[in-house]
Amino acid sequence: MRELRLKSFDDLHKLWHVLYKERNLLITEQAKAKHIGQNWKQPDRKTYVRRGMQAIRVVLGERQRATNAKKRAVALAVVEAEAGAA
Repeated sequence: MRELRLKSFDDLHKLWHVLYKERNLLITEQAKAKHIGQNWKQPDRKTYVRRGMQAIRVVLGERQRATNAKKRAVALAVVEAEAGAA
């Protein structure tokens, strides 16, 4: 996740899209294998994709919480400044 934290929002969005397409491809492959009665040969890939998507969500959540904290701090500073001026 350390590397993901360094990426821009656009890069994370592109990576999410790639992982989303890969997840759908894997689900399709799994369904096809089940339909013809064979074992699916790549169950680990689905886990890696899921973990990657989860890591992106964590990073975006961290960024959102940091942004919200900054907004609250600015709003509090404005309220305190107004109260001190009055």
